[in-house]
Amino acid sequence: MKRITFVLAIIFFVGSAPTAEAQIWKKIKRKVEKKVEDEVDKKVDDVLSPEEKKKREEQERKEQEQQEGEEPKRSEAPDDAKDSETNETNEEKETLSFWMSYDFVPGKEVIFYDPMTEDDYGDFPRRWDIMSGAAEIGRYGKEKVLLIYGKGGTTITPFFKGKDYLPKEFTIEFDIYYDEFAQKNRTDFDVVFGDANGRNPEAIEIASYYPFDVHYKKFNYTLHNYKQIRDFNGWHHIAISYNEGYLKLYFDEQKVLNIPRFGFQPTYLDHIRIAYAEAYGADKKRVVSIKNFKISKGGGKPYKQVISDGKYVTHGILFDSGKATLKPQSAGVLKRVTDMLIDNPEWKFEIIGHTDSDGDNDTNLQLSIKRAEAVKEALVDRGIDAQRLTSSGKGESKPLNTNSTSEEKANNRRVEFILKK
Repeated sequence: MKRITFVLAIIFFVGSAPTAEAQIWKKIKRKVEKKVEDEVDKKVDDVLSPEEKKKREEQERKEQEQQEGEEPKRSEAPDDAKDSETNETNEEKETLSFWMSYDFVPGKEVIFYDPMTEDDYGDFPRRWDIMSGAAEIGRYGKEKVLLIYGKGGTTITPFFKGKDYLPKEFTIEFDIYYDEFAQKNRTDFDVVFGDANGRNPEAIEIASYYPFDVHYKKFNYTLHNYKQIRDFNGWHHIAISYNEGYLKLYFDEQKVLNIPRFGFQPTYLDHIRIAYAEAYGADKKRVVSIKNFKISKGGGKPYKQVISDGKYVTHGILFDSGKATLKPQSAGVLKRVTDMLIDNPEWKFEIIGHTDSDGDNDTNLQLSIKRAEAVKEALVDRGIDAQRLTSSGKGESKPLNTNSTSEEKANNRRVEFILKK
């Protein structure tokens, strides 16, 4: 007890130290405070029973998991999820240079996008139908995600009236989370298309275990070197583009399916099915999740848009929420714009950033300016002369629509490349 009293006296002395020596005393103070904590912990341990010690250790372990956990969590324990602002996922740590060969460009107009903002944790999202299995809204950091559970498989489909909403050109994108067991315990998801004529739906299947497999009819793609590039554990981006028979599928930056003649013209997404094998051991629970599901119509053809409209408008350049940090998935659009500028050396672009109406006007204006500048810097990094590019931002002042739905907001969050010859 005397020892603790002596240490507390030192803390008092440190707290009243002169300003000129503040930095030195702060370091000493931190060490002294740590010493006090250790002394108190030791005294507490001396008086606790074995059962009480066990409970205390379990509580400390749970608190540590809350700080360090990386998996999406069930809605009944939302506080266990980590803060995505301070703990980056594997995907967020990727650099644009890793995606330099990525050439996916999303369609011109978003027709389905569900951030699930109007739904509660533990519910099934209203803009989806569930055909089998189990799923519910959970949380990953500050984002709502759709958690898939039940080893028998879960089948879901976006809610549309009718079966004719997919045009002759469309793109589909979403992110999928693979847990730490996905490398050695099979995780499948099928994307199944159908048509209005009642043709039997056809599926594209991705199997996550090593080696990485993609199946379409008799076609089988095996990527044996996948683990040399990235672990499965974490978030991965799936992108599909379709253009009058030509279908491409990307897993992160890699084009893993390239079909020149798909079996038929898809008119709707019949369903998505996700299934997994349980990890060995009763205490090892699988976690699979999806987020940011988006369907867009129209083709990603920047050159034709510039020639016909004098500008290229895209929502395919993505940023971290509330920031001007480019996401790796932006690389496809940046590559196309770079190619256009290389092929047309007389062209110059004004880059204009736009936001939706969430937040206040001044913040959105400054954010749009910073984002346009970030796009300019990314193009310069790819070898484009800075003299050919200018940048500005309009914030929320030039919306394409009323910002009343998630799709309208997604379309308003855009970057425009205005041709300046």
